Amino acid sequence: MHRRRADAAVAVLVETVVLAGAVLTWRAYQQRRVVADPTMGGSMMDGPMVAVHGPSPLYPAVGTLFVVAVLGGAYLFVRRRMSALGEEGDAGGASP
Repeated sequence: MHRRRADAAVAVLVETVVLAGAVLTWRAYQQRRVVADPTMGGSMMDGPMVAVHGPSPLYPAVGTLFVVAVLGGAYLFVRRRMSALGEEGDAGGASP
């Protein structure tokens, strides 16, 4: 696979992960906001709600950043290794 194609494929993968993480974070935020707001019917009493359902919006946001960092780091590691192997192969074949 050519380097530009691999770069483009990884960029699309990272963009997809970031977009999915943004959607999950937004949904978690909206769910927290609706459940915690007593005017929207989230609470059955006048006081604040003790148990809030659903994950904190920080979990999908931090998880997204972690997954993107792992994907990017792994790709850069593999790319450098493949680049180094390609240079060794070129140097070995060029000498008579």
